[in-house]
Parts: sequence; C-alpha cells; structure tokens
Amino acid sequence: MNPLKRFFIICSGAEPSILDNPRCLTERSKYAAIGATVLSTAVLASLSGGYGMYTTFQSTPKAFGFGIVWGLIIFNLDRYIVSSMQRQRIKPEVSPRERVKIRMGEFGRAVPRFLLAILISLVITRPIELKLFDREINAYVEDEKSKKVVLMQQQKEHEFPRIAELNAANEVLRNELRAKEAECKVLYELANDEAIGNSVARTSGRSSMDGGIDQSVAHTSGRPGKGFLYAERKENSDRCYKDLEHLRSRIEKDIAANQTLITAQEGQRDAAIAANKAKIDAMDGLLMRLKGHSVLTNENLSLSIASLLLVGLFILLETAPMVVKLLSKRGPYEDIVEAQEYEVLKSQQRRMIEADDEAETQLTLTRRRDAALLDADLRLRKSVIVSMETNAREQLQNARREVPIDMVERWKNAELNNFKARFETESKNGHNTATIAG
Repeated sequence: MNPLKRFFIICSGAEPSILDNPRCLTERSKYAAIGATVLSTAVLASLSGGYGMYTTFQSTPKAFGFGIVWGLIIFNLDRYIVSSMQRQRIKPEVSPRERVKIRMGEFGRAVPRFLLAILISLVITRPIELKLFDREINAYVEDEKSKKVVLMQQQKEHEFPRIAELNAANEVLRNELRAKEAECKVLYELANDEAIGNSVARTSGRSSMDGGIDQSVAHTSGRPGKGFLYAERKENSDRCYKDLEHLRSRIEKDIAANQTLITAQEGQRDAAIAANKAKIDAMDGLLMRLKGHSVLTNENLSLSIASLLLVGLFILLETAPMVVKLLSKRGPYEDIVEAQEYEVLKSQQRRMIEADDEAETQLTLTRRRDAALLDADLRLRKSVIVSMETNAREQLQNARREVPIDMVERWKNAELNNFKARFETESKNGHNTATIAG
C-alpha cells in the first residue's frame, strides 16, 4: 500500500493495519476515496473559515490560525461521522421483511449524522458564497453605505437648524444691500440723463419701513443742462450713495457676526458627520455582507439558483462518504472489525467473570477469617474469665489463711511493746528509789 493511499485511509477513520490483510484488498480503494472526500471537505472548511475570520477582523494571522483550527474541527467531525457508521450482518435465512427492518434501523441511526453533515455544509458554504459573489455584494454594501450617509447628513442638518436660519438672514441682508445699490444706480443714471437731456422714464425702488421695496417711475425733462431738476436728482443720488455706505457697513458687520456663528455650527455638524461617516464606512463586515447576500438572492433569481446549487454541491460532498457506506455491501473489513470487537468483548467478559470470582473468593475467605477470629476471641474471653475466677479463689483462700497469722503477729508485737514499756518504767522507778536511799 503506497503512503498516499494509507494517508487517505487514515483520513477515512479506518484502521490501515486491518486493511493490510489480503482479504481486505478490495476495501482499500473504497476507504481511500472516502478519506479523500473527508480531507477535501476539511480543506474547503479551512478556506471558508479563514475567509470569514478575515472578513470580520481584517487580520491575516488571525484568519490563517482560525482557518487551520476550523479545518481540523470539521475534519475530526467528518472522520468520526464516517467511522461510526457500520453495516450490520444479515444472515441468509433472514426474511425480506426483517432485512428491510434492519436496513431502516441503519438509516434511522444515520439520520442524526446526516443532519449534522448538512449543518456543517451550510456553515462551510456561506463564506465561500460571499467570496464568489464578492463584486455584487460589494456594490450592495457601497450603495447601502451611501444611503446611510445621505440619511445621516439630512439628520444632522435637522439637528443644526440655526445654520439655515443664519444663512437665510444673511441672504435677506444681501438682498437689502443689492436693492439699495440698484436704487442708487437708478438715481445716478437718472441724474446723468437729466444733464444730457435724454428723455427717459426709469423705475426706482426705495426700501420701505416694513422691509419691502416701494417702486416709483421718474421722468426726465428732456432738456440738456444742469438746472434745478438736475440738482435735485443729483442730491438724491449722492444721499442714496451715502446711505448705501452706512447700510453696507452695518450689513457687513451683521453678516460677519452671523458667519461666525455659522462657522461654529458647521464645525460641530461636520465633526458629527465625520464621526458617523467613519462608523458607516466600517459597516462592511460579515453581518453586512450576509445581509447583502440575502437581499441579492431574494431579488435576483439567477443568483438564488446559483446559491442553491452551491449549497447542494457542498451537501452532496459532505454526505457522500455516508451515502457510500450505506449503499455499499458489507465487506471483509467490517467482518474483521466486528470479529475483533467480539473478541475484545468476550475477553473483557471473561475478565469480569474472573474478577467477580476472585472477589467472591476473597469475600468468602474474609468471612471465614472473620468467623475464625471471632471464635478465637470468644474462646480467649472464656479462658480469661475462667483463669480470673480461679486466680480470685486462690487469692481469697490465701487471704483467709494470712489474715489470722497477721492478726496474731500484730497481737504479739503489741504485747511485746507493752511489756517493754512496763519494764522500762519499773527500771526507772527502782533507780530513783535507790538514789533517794543513798
């Protein structure tokens, strides 16, 4: 067996040492193909998980590490799912009804594994779909970001209404200044026409008290020369220009003050817009792309069909090893594995029986030892009690013999002491009598 085939067999969850048996020659290619499918699914899962992590964190080391770990997890799950499925042996004498029942039991046990495989397929497929439809999703994301920026700017404009009010006030002031300039220009031209002698009629406007413009029509005399009428109109023109200078000075001050307030308000608004725009620009992560994928597949039939076909392909790829094991006949590999498992089972049962017998024997010996110890203890107690009683009787008899002897000895000692005392007294009295007589 070449190393590549052995590696694929290990990926399938089969035991290469069993497949090395000549009887399993026909099984090697099947398990090698199953192992290659499991490995390919793990590789695709690794790429899918790595791309999903890169989309979320924009970090190549994190994406690479997570992709490797995710691929190993999917590889281990697929390997377990495939290796845990074993075909049952059906004896030739079993009826067709029993055969169907056994096969349905195998299918029922495989249903949870199929559901797990489908779930794994869906998890693997979605990041790959995001990468395949990257251009369409990017266009959707940019469109959504643009819409959010426009809505955000409109919202910020409503949050700073003072800017529009001040701009409107400045425009009113500028209109007033332009109206005054137009009025002064008309008066100046009317005075010139009067001096030249042009016969014209000009409309002049004057600012009224309520802020409006009063329109009036002035006619020239048509006679050249600087007479009384020219002097009057020249005076009106000069007065108008003088009022215009005062008005311009006042309006420019008002506009400058308003512009200062506008600049401050616009600075706050632009800062808020910039901060929110940065947040909107960052909204191109995995969640936004998943939303874009969902919206695009719902709106575009071709994209939806392509997505379903891709999901179906991955489900087929993920469930192919299980389908192969369910549809293929039971081979020598399963027989050898079952025989080894049966041998191990019987061996363990024998060990358990031997352990039970040993434990039972040990328990019997312990009980016998405890009974012998208890009997010996009772005997010892009885012998001790008998010995104590015998010793007590002997001591009592000895005491009875020793008590009279002791009493006689005490009486003897008392009498001797009394005799000695009388003797000493009599000796002293005789000595004193002798002394007196002498």
